Amino acid sequence: MAAKIGFLKHAIGRVRREGLGLLPYALGRFHTVRTLYSAQASVTQGKKKQAQQATVFPGTDVAKAVASICAEAVYWPVTLADDAMKELREIAQTAELSG
Repeated sequence: MAAKIGFLKHAIGRVRREGLGLLPYALGRFHTVRTLYSAQASVTQGKKKQAQQATVFPGTDVAKAVASICAEAVYWPVTLADDAMKELREIAQTAELSG
């Protein structure tokens, strides 16, 4: 019973931290959902424009980053906006730890 309570407490904490962004991950565990998502993604691939202002990597040359990731699997330097760093620091300091 204690294990169930621990699991529920952990799950509720994760939903509070991540909100509804967790829903695609949870539903993605089902094969049918993954198949439908893949089909939809292949149809719309290349048709959606990414909003440059929505990035968490300000000042990054996207074309250069993509080329570097394709060639070397990494892009340096990566810098995060101050508000993103603040949010990550807050999550790290308040997240429940488990062994």
